[in-house]
Amino acid sequence: LYFASSSPNAAVLYEYFFDEASLSNTASDVTKHVVDYVPREIIRIATEPVSGTVFALSSGESNAVFVYKTFWDGSDKVMSAWSKWTLGETENEAFIHGFAVLSGYLVVVVERPDGVFLEQIQIEREAIDVNLGFIPMIDQRVILTGSYNSGTNLTTFTFPYEHDDDAVIMLGGDFDEPGRELNLSFPSATTATVIGDFSAGDVYAGRPYSSVVELSKIYFREAQSGVPVVDARIQLKQLILTYERTGYFRVRITPEQRDPFEFEFTGRIIGEGSNQIG
Repeated sequence: LYFASSSPNAAVLYEYFFDEASLSNTASDVTKHVVDYVPREIIRIATEPVSGTVFALSSGESNAVFVYKTFWDGSDKVMSAWSKWTLGETENEAFIHGFAVLSGYLVVVVERPDGVFLEQIQIEREAIDVNLGFIPMIDQRVILTGSYNSGTNLTTFTFPYEHDDDAVIMLGGDFDEPGRELNLSFPSATTATVIGDFSAGDVYAGRPYSSVVELSKIYFREAQSGVPVVDARIQLKQLILTYERTGYFRVRITPEQRDPFEFEFTGRIIGEGSNQIG
């Protein structure tokens, strides 16, 4: 059972459960390791038990959904992670009125400058599009079909919302180059055009977004207990990231009292047929 409280500067979420070992009820603060991450106060909570996910809405940041993810191995909690999904840069761009979990989706009522929308986010990982071989990672994603004008040699796509000249259109499985992103122009707030005939099938359309992961601080740990030694001096020679089926990403490492290092992975594999020049 989850319930919310607040400290002077931030929200607090408690996890209340029955401890079989001590035969007692326990309420633990699951925001203790991310102090000030969730602004006060939490005004709505929704849960998805299958994936072990809690969604929280804060009045202090109404353009974001805060996500608490857990994983239990028996009676041991091996993962306790917080993140947030920002649906707009400011509350003027996206104001969340509420949400609910329905059939594996988080359904959100969000007000944007051009209206109020019902948007859904699949909670568990989506099935890969067999024609593409991957999942199109685009926000406000819709499937569109273009209209071709032979006189202008332009294909026009009409969006069901205002895209603010910040849109992505990716070819679907009906085309010879599925997954290719088109070079767009934006004649109006809800339309996009591309040179050539791309009206032969469906495309994925939406808006690009950034995904950022900040790892917990790395400590030297006792060999037997795994308890961190907070006053120890640690020196890391190498850090290995395991990844699969990904595009571009950038890693930034910030040592204490020094300038950060950055490493880029382009997502391109030399020799791949899909790795087009230009």
